[in-house]
Amino acid sequence: VVTRMTVTGVDSLPLDPSDVLVDLPLREGKPFNRFLFQASADTIIARLKNRGYPSAEVFRNYSVDRANRTAEVSLDVAAGTRAVFGGA
Repeated sequence: VVTRMTVTGVDSLPLDPSDVLVDLPLREGKPFNRFLFQASADTIIARLKNRGYPSAEVFRNYSVDRANRTAEVSLDVAAGTRAVFGGA
């Protein structure tokens, strides 16, 4: 079970963080799954790219406590420079 999921780097962007982080595949309180973990990072990247950050990256890290059957997840967002095409 995911006991803590931390996403950093989105709060410093000039957009609403909840738009980027809403309904991620992996959530606190749900079972940990590496595929959903990767899908969550990919979802954040796609949403940032759709909002003008073509070089967005998400650095992923997790730790699993097998004895207690828990996991802690961290996603560190590096949005990069915002790009605008056409008239601003």
